[in-house]
Amino acid sequence: MAIDHHNFSTLWEDDMINRTIQRGGETMTQLTIDEVKRHAGLARIALSDAEAEMYAGQLGDMIEFANKLQEVDTEQVAPMTHPLPLYNVLRKDIPTDALDREEMLNSVKEHEAGQIKVPTIL
Repeated sequence: MAIDHHNFSTLWEDDMINRTIQRGGETMTQLTIDEVKRHAGLARIALSDAEAEMYAGQLGDMIEFANKLQEVDTEQVAPMTHPLPLYNVLRKDIPTDALDREEMLNSVKEHEAGQIKVPTIL
């Protein structure tokens, strides 16, 4: 699928949500225990029957919430890539005088040919 970088809502709505909450063309409301075990197996996670049943219920609640979100009218909402306004919090890159090389070399333990000598670690 080609990504339209100018319309992220299309990518989200058409690809991610539909793939997440639809099974065989119908909207899912619950995952079966077998589906939970299958996905856990793909992730190499061992689940007991009790855990699979618990996770099936919890994941089903999340799917139901996603289905409710599908019902929200977002036609008049502009797509956005981040929920908060982004701005550069760093200072402007203004060149300044650097530390004097001789002063810096005089403040270190060892130096040679204008470079700082450090202990060999490998």
